[in-house]
Amino acid sequence: LDADYFKIVADHLVSDAGVKPLLHTIVVEAIHEGGALAGVIVENKSGRSAVRAKRVIDCTGDADVAYLAGARCTKRDRRERMGVSTVFSCSGVDKQAFIDYTETNPATYKTWSRRGGEWCQQTADKEEHLRSPFLQEEFEKAIAAGVIPATPSNMDLGGSWSALSD
Repeated sequence: LDADYFKIVADHLVSDAGVKPLLHTIVVEAIHEGGALAGVIVENKSGRSAVRAKRVIDCTGDADVAYLAGARCTKRDRRERMGVSTVFSCSGVDKQAFIDYTETNPATYKTWSRRGGEWCQQTADKEEHLRSPFLQEEFEKAIAAGVIPATPSNMDLGGSWSALSD
């Protein structure tokens, strides 16, 4: 999958469907009418505005809209929560050396799940040999070498890579 090309295709699909994306926008209040959720108040660089809707779908990943709408929410124990996703880009990386490394040290869905915990992927066994972009051993080696501090919150660190560009 070419992640950068997918972004362009996804933008066109959203636009063609008549959806107006509100990027870098946060929901700050729920709008109630007659006991029903009728929309949300959002804030972004354009300021504060209301978005009214027949249906409101909470895609925040943290149940922000559900909470603001008054739904009962619970907070799971740290070990049961989903890990945070931190995406970043790097420059000045030797692309060929990285590709060579991933070919020499291939990660698979089986190795992705070897430690269990929050990164555990359940498969039907037939997928275990498939390549994965997950980098778990590399984080463990960095912790062991002292590059990443060996704190309890860092012991579950892992990550994945996607697009490589020149």
